[in-house]
Amino acid sequence: MSSRYLTYILSFIVHIYIAASLGPKYYGIWAFLLLIFHYFNVIELGIPHAVQVLLVQNKKDKKHSADIEKTGTWMIGILSFCTVIVALFYYFGGFSKAHELNVGWMLYVICLCGLLNYFTNLYDKVYRCKNRLFEIGFKQTSIVIITAIAIVLFKGETLLHGLVISYLIWCVSSFVLYLTRGGLDFSGRYRKPLTSVILKKGFYLFLFYSGFSLIILSTRTFISNYYSIEDFGCFSFAYMLGHAVFQCVQAFSVVTITKLIDRYHSPEKSIVLSTVRVVRDNYVSLFHLIIYLAMIVFPIITHFMPKYSSALVSMNLCALMMVLYTNAYGYSTYLVASNNEKKLAMIAVVSFILNITLCYVLIYVLHVKYDFVVFSTMTTYLFYAFMCTYLGRKKLSISNSFIPVMLDCFPMRLLIPFIAAIVVTLINNPQLVFIPIVVFVMMNIGTLRSMYVMIKKLIINPKIVDI
Repeated sequence: MSSRYLTYILSFIVHIYIAASLGPKYYGIWAFLLLIFHYFNVIELGIPHAVQVLLVQNKKDKKHSADIEKTGTWMIGILSFCTVIVALFYYFGGFSKAHELNVGWMLYVICLCGLLNYFTNLYDKVYRCKNRLFEIGFKQTSIVIITAIAIVLFKGETLLHGLVISYLIWCVSSFVLYLTRGGLDFSGRYRKPLTSVILKKGFYLFLFYSGFSLIILSTRTFISNYYSIEDFGCFSFAYMLGHAVFQCVQAFSVVTITKLIDRYHSPEKSIVLSTVRVVRDNYVSLFHLIIYLAMIVFPIITHFMPKYSSALVSMNLCALMMVLYTNAYGYSTYLVASNNEKKLAMIAVVSFILNITLCYVLIYVLHVKYDFVVFSTMTTYLFYAFMCTYLGRKKLSISNSFIPVMLDCFPMRLLIPFIAAIVVTLINNPQLVFIPIVVFVMMNIGTLRSMYVMIKKLIINPKIVDI
């Protein structure tokens, strides 16, 4: 876990430097190019996940596993042509926003990166099934190192070109590494019946795993299309900071939640409920705590980066948006462990539609500032957390009427500091940023004690199961 944290810290520093060097306008252009790349990354129809599941289920049948790999590769190859379609669409005058920003050759490079990334995402799952972790670690870490080299070699506006080139180097090197390290079985054959099996199995996995990535992508798309590129640059910087905090806490959650996952399968509902409580009382509360601490740091960042001083409200709101997403933890993990991916997938679809609707109303009807478009995603994440809590409580046969579910989803000890954080953000007075953390500590003294004990146990003995 320490290596993962080091990667996150280096990535955070690199992104801060990139934003400071490019300024809101060119950082907005870079964020726009990344937005396209992330769409390619997300829209993979669940093929890699389905291939991974099938390989695990058929790991003793080498011949059939080879056929699964070959069929999956053919399917990804066909899907990757969407990157070619986007490039051609841009070449023949489409994609007006890209032409407005004059991204030129950079968009073609991003499309090529997206094409290669389709294959490396699939190979990532194949290597994972074979416990070949070096190649996976290389892909995850090398992008940070290559980008760090780019910020040394390129300065000012030319850094934008350097970043695009660094992504191309990363995608090509990862693709070549996967092909040459011997983890892929090229002896299989393409089998048409496997295509329908992979698509059927991958569909709900796609909705479940990609649904919530599409929610924030749709929000970013609305903002990039309606507001100036400088506003989009400021919003993207704010979102990057909030997401960086989220990733750090998520790395910690991998240690705790994976240690508890077997207890979700217990036939005793009291044990399952106890496990849910442990996750929610510790992990969710920890995330709230760290976000309120981050809100104290954000004004310091804007002080040293005055070009982004107008993004302070967005920084706080993006961070608070992530808080609402984590409110589903415990119950969402339980629903996955109890094979309820289809229900979660449908929640993801409804949430996605809700987010698009709210974004449209806020932007095109109410004409709010770009900072406040995040309220659409906040509402969507709260809806998701509520539905996960509702389904989880229903499965555990405990009261699922509105008020008990809402108080479980967002207990008063978390809701009141959250409201305080929203009010402080809207007032936009940096001198008041200590209020949310003070309110949080006052209302969560007992929880903070148990959280301290849990973290202490993990540090002393990382292999413990009973936390």
